[in-house]
Amino acid sequence: MVTWSRATFLLNSLIGSHREKSDVVQRAFIKRLLFLLAVLLVANIVLASFFGSLFPVGYFSDKSVPRIISDLMFVEGASLFFFGAILAFSYTHVSLRMKTLMILGASMIGISIGFGAFASYL
Repeated sequence: MVTWSRATFLLNSLIGSHREKSDVVQRAFIKRLLFLLAVLLVANIVLASFFGSLFPVGYFSDKSVPRIISDLMFVEGASLFFFGAILAFSYTHVSLRMKTLMILGASMIGISIGFGAFASYL
């Protein structure tokens, strides 16, 4: 009985440390993903504010800043998602980087839809 309880304790401690490691990796992945989203969002806001004044004629003319942000994020998100999906389709083992590209692209498409809905009121 004592040996079984020690073995159970050892097994539970190993499983617990594995879960803690996976939680740390998952938190780091989410932090990196959110950081990349924030950087791309700030870059799009800066570009959108300059595009309206630098290119008064053409595609960006008569568009509000949120509408330009929505367009830029949709194009970036679609290209990232497409690139990640092509990589995942071409390899037999889907790596974390491929999943990151696809998640980042899908998130950017979702954010662009939100900005597009917000821009329709302006």
